[in-house]
Amino acid sequence: AGPERAMGSTKSFTNTILALFFLIKGITGQDLRVGKLAEGFAKMLKIPVQEYLEAISWHLPIFVTWKWCVPIFEMAKLTLIEVAKKVSLVYEGGMFRHGAMEIMARLPSVILIKTFGIEKKFLSLKNDLKEAGFLPAVLGESETKLEDLEIAPQIGCLPYLAVFQRVAEELARKENLNPGKGIFCSKVTKKE
Repeated sequence: AGPERAMGSTKSFTNTILALFFLIKGITGQDLRVGKLAEGFAKMLKIPVQEYLEAISWHLPIFVTWKWCVPIFEMAKLTLIEVAKKVSLVYEGGMFRHGAMEIMARLPSVILIKTFGIEKKFLSLKNDLKEAGFLPAVLGESETKLEDLEIAPQIGCLPYLAVFQRVAEELARKENLNPGKGIFCSKVTKKE
């Protein structure tokens, strides 16, 4: 996997998820389609991140998605806090609609992940946000689409972590922070 360059340890997170996935595969015997996951990461490392960088730099970023992608946004949130000292919020789609959507009155930016299997909910929320005057940044459409790689939906969002690693590093550098060095928690793994 190569050396970890930044504090936000997405490599450990990804390897843990994949180890659990292979354990499930051994127990159930199901084909979990992980073969093209590396291609997904390679694709995400090449896409332009300016749209996401702007969305995250501007006000309070709010991440909204469904199902298996929620933990991916939680890891993105941790990466942004550790690397760029940037606070963000994460919501599951239904939870966001039931009350949390009211924080949109404070003009935050919203980033969505199009989750495989619930396209109707995704399009509904995306359209509602646009009608309310917000332009969410979206992962899972156009150049960030990963469906063609035929990765199992339960792990299909993992490659998006590469986008947030890149954004966190850019934000840290913009704020004159060293993205590979923590201020208070550089030794946190030894304590936990």
